[in-house]
Amino acid sequence: MILQSKPLVDQLIHNVRSRVDSQCLTPMLYIYGADDPMPGVQAYVRGIYKTAERCGVSITNKVSKADGLIAVSKELSVPAKHYTRDVDGSLPDSAFEPCTAVAIMKMLNYYRVPIEGKHVVIVGRSPRVGSPLVTMMKDCNATVTVCNSYTSNELLRHLVGSADIVVSCTGVKHLIHGSWLTPSAVVVDVGSPEPDVDMTDAPMGAALINSIGPVTRAVLMEHVLRVAEELNYFGNA
Repeated sequence: MILQSKPLVDQLIHNVRSRVDSQCLTPMLYIYGADDPMPGVQAYVRGIYKTAERCGVSITNKVSKADGLIAVSKELSVPAKHYTRDVDGSLPDSAFEPCTAVAIMKMLNYYRVPIEGKHVVIVGRSPRVGSPLVTMMKDCNATVTVCNSYTSNELLRHLVGSADIVVSCTGVKHLIHGSWLTPSAVVVDVGSPEPDVDMTDAPMGAALINSIGPVTRAVLMEHVLRVAEELNYFGNA
């Protein structure tokens, strides 16, 4: 069973666009590394442009005019002095939590997946996904186990087999096998460009969330709008 992201994405984009239009705002986003030739980066940038257009957010080529800043290239980052405008949540002092981690929580909440009291296995410890998710899940009173691509196959299989929720964000193709899952498990596969989870032999009741990217971009637009709203409020105060 696949839990589709489109209904949530449409809802988030509608809410952002409504707030933009009702306040007559033009939120602006600057993208560091937008010209990075890597195919994955270019696909992400195209997605940002599409989502921004639907939300009424403009992409600017001038940092000084931007409400929000994001770095899409591994070679670049948002300068620390701009932490208040780091809408991707990549800087330690950012006012925002990382977009992908927020997107995962929104998807689980949208589909009413119980988290409190559940065993959550997070495979991967990246600063934008795995690490912030640990805190978010614990804040929801889950019992959290963290693994990575170096966890032995035997131990990983055991832990995944005991999990209510599995989130994998390692980028290692088919690191996790569907046959390891319980019939009631919910799996969030953030693997890119290849899936972390091979669901071929997954039990009938196991649910898969594997389209987090569109939700991540919608969350990004929410963050850009929040900065624009704050600047507009204080500018008119």
